[in-house]
Amino acid sequence: MYMSRLDSLSAYLPVLAHEAFHAWNPGRMGDVPDCKKIEWFREGFTEYYAYLLVHRAGLMALPEYLNGINRDLRTYPPTTDPYHRGRLIALWLDANPQGFQSQKLVG
Repeated sequence: MYMSRLDSLSAYLPVLAHEAFHAWNPGRMGDVPDCKKIEWFREGFTEYYAYLLVHRAGLMALPEYLNGINRDLRTYPPTTDPYHRGRLIALWLDANPQGFQSQKLVG
């Protein structure tokens, strides 16, 4: 990524955090094939945690963070973008960690 001295670093923080988070997801999760079937997880969860970590570090104001979440919520139904869909699934799971455990699976 190229940045000139005139560029604001704060504008690139989510991108830098996203790419750094890829060292863990899927890098530290085992040998995961580069497959379109898990792209929503690989990219969406990485996107979710990149923005969340930048916000929690105090480098992104709450209104800016929420604007990104709201943008994804508005585009959720018609989009197939794995970044948006996976980010919202990660948000839901983060807010509802017992979600899967409280539902009975029908076999």
